[in-house]
Amino acid sequence: MKERRCLYCYQPLPDGVIDFHPACTKKFFGTETAPTLDYDNEQMKELAKEIVIKSVAVTECNQNYH
Repeated sequence: MKERRCLYCYQPLPDGVIDFHPACTKKFFGTETAPTLDYDNEQMKELAKEIVIKSVAVTECNQNYH
């Protein structure tokens, strides 16, 4: 099994700790607990598509002003 590592410092995580060491959570987010994203993979894909479409639209719009 692959060793789980902290997403902030990339050091190994002890059993029962998920994603971040408590100290790393505090450093990175400024809170005791990391925020959660209440989206499933399909919703994340849709959000990503929307962001790409919006960024392309803005880029094309800016090119017309040159």
